[in-house]
Amino acid sequence: MGIVFTLTLSLAATAAWVGTLRSCLDGHLRIPMLAPLLFATTGLAMLASPHIDPPPSSLTEAGLGVVAGTIAVQATIDLSVRRLPLVPSLTATAVFLLSLLASDTDRIAGAFGGLTTMTLVAAVLRWLGRGQLGRGDVYFSLLLGAVIGWLDPWAIATAWALTAFSAAVFAGVGLRTGRLARDSAVPFGPFMVLGSVSAMALTLASNS
Repeated sequence: MGIVFTLTLSLAATAAWVGTLRSCLDGHLRIPMLAPLLFATTGLAMLASPHIDPPPSSLTEAGLGVVAGTIAVQATIDLSVRRLPLVPSLTATAVFLLSLLASDTDRIAGAFGGLTTMTLVAAVLRWLGRGQLGRGDVYFSLLLGAVIGWLDPWAIATAWALTAFSAAVFAGVGLRTGRLARDSAVPFGPFMVLGSVSAMALTLASNS
């Protein structure tokens, strides 16, 4: 069905999580927040379908749409209040895996492999950082890992490398300019999204 179908489902998923978004923001869902949210949703959905060979089934496209909308909402919440609620991550992960089980079984092993690897790395980082990486980040890695693994399990390493690099650059610039202190709390979810999306884009570019 293509990009229009995926985009429609991603926008529907975004709308479905508006209640969670509003709750996390204590009801202060301002109109300016919606512009980057919808931009992120659209961008993720457009990345999801083109140039994938073989093309995903309609059910997989639907799952990708749900994933794109959920990732955009989660990133918005994390940027705003520095937390990642568990339910959206777990729900979108389950929806995506079920869509693969129903229509794309050839890639289900890659999805589970990516999910496992991404989450293990996040859990180790949480342990090494003594809780600086939140539990929500670990659950969020389930969702990101499943999608990356579905596309290419080897892209997990690239995703984490780009995540670490972008977070380090942000922290370095913030400390140098005085916008951040050494004990400042920085949301990690958006960097995970940036690293994951960049890794998927590089994978698609190399395969085209």
